[in-house]
Amino acid sequence: MSESIIELIQKYSWLVLVIILLFGWFLPILMFMAFICMIAPVAFSFKYGRAWCGNFCPRGSFNNNVLKIISANKGIPTILRHPIIRLFTFIGLMTLFTYSILNTNGSLLGIGIVFIKMMAITTLIEISMGVLIHHNSWCSICPMGTVAGAVARIKGETEGVITISEKCTNCQTCVSICPMQINIPHYQKSGLISASDCMKCRKCISCCKQDALQWEMN
Repeated sequence: MSESIIELIQKYSWLVLVIILLFGWFLPILMFMAFICMIAPVAFSFKYGRAWCGNFCPRGSFNNNVLKIISANKGIPTILRHPIIRLFTFIGLMTLFTYSILNTNGSLLGIGIVFIKMMAITTLIEISMGVLIHHNSWCSICPMGTVAGAVARIKGETEGVITISEKCTNCQTCVSICPMQINIPHYQKSGLISASDCMKCRKCISCCKQDALQWEMN
């Protein structure tokens, strides 16, 4: 897929989220799209790490193109990255999701509505965190993103990587633009951005004035 198409998806896929939330309650096809949005991050992670999050996720697009405008942008609190917080969030939301599914008595329409409800609930949390803290705060505790990051961590290096060279001057520009605020210069010694939370959005590459960052396919 060309860079120009990916850039368009990054910029406008948030409209998919809005359409699903507005019309998904009575359109089965949109319920299916909500299901896809839920499982895609994990499916992608087995080969590409959290690449779905940084390139195709409607939530990520919403955060970076809409929520960013009204966000306090105070920085993502370190505590949100803590494994216990991520695990607690995952268990809590998955428990609510499972309980809701069981209460549908196997109704496909009911199950579809559960997906829409979960998307609505998490979007409200996402917006609240985004406005009060940082527009990408939700990405730190997103249950599907957490699973995708765990898969990437277990598998190690995945398809497509970002490398960093000795040209890096530790100016921190890439850190400020990174959706997950990863300490990118920290990886200069190894030469590879191996953080499992890296979404491979490649914004760091675009902003690097030293041309120290490169995108490479394995």
